[in-house]
Amino acid sequence: MPAPLHVFVCTFQLHIVHYNSERYPDSKEAMSKEDGLVVLGILIEWSPGVTQWSVTRLSPFWLGLEASHFTVIKTKDCTQNHGIFNADMFELLYSIKFGEVVNPAYEKILSHLESVAFAGQEVTIPSFDVQSLFPSVLDEYFTYRGSLTTPPCFQSVHWIVLHQRVQISLSQITALQSQLFNTSVGASPRQPLSNNYRQTQPLNNREIKASFSFGWTIDFQKAMLDLLKTLATRSPQ
Repeated sequence: MPAPLHVFVCTFQLHIVHYNSERYPDSKEAMSKEDGLVVLGILIEWSPGVTQWSVTRLSPFWLGLEASHFTVIKTKDCTQNHGIFNADMFELLYSIKFGEVVNPAYEKILSHLESVAFAGQEVTIPSFDVQSLFPSVLDEYFTYRGSLTTPPCFQSVHWIVLHQRVQISLSQITALQSQLFNTSVGASPRQPLSNNYRQTQPLNNREIKASFSFGWTIDFQKAMLDLLKTLATRSPQ
């Protein structure tokens, strides 16, 4: 039987493009060739900035239960949440401390956004270790034969998408969403860079492979942290 479909949602992706320099002089020449390009995809998501959390009471059968009541009490400086999360067989008392956690590796790129805010602009970024942009786990990835994400969408890319995500702060996401424009310098009005996605491409019977097994295995500590992040962004009922 085919494996069930898993849906993954992320805020952004970083694409690191490699071309076959042994056979082609540059990426422009390589992009239309079957063995021309390999693109490493890094999934990026927002980190709510949970810098510290604690659980004071937890009943044993908490997984899979929907909350019937949820309350949050915020301190005056809005940097810490305390709450009680109740369900029929579940009670969790938690404390979460928030803080803006900027990703320093990605800031080496994002700090130059103002220099490429408008169409046609370019900037040279000082060299840095590109591997600092990667997640810590590199041996878990999906791979498939796909296409370019920009026109003419050649079906020539060997995709490698890392499974573990990288997190950046809300301020870094806001910078990406607000500081880039479709228009040229001096044009009025400014048009934000948005809705510039390509059309959905044919599947072409491609097969997606994973370098690891994924299913119902649960890392309790990670599951707890994910739950607390959800609680932190959820409005009181």
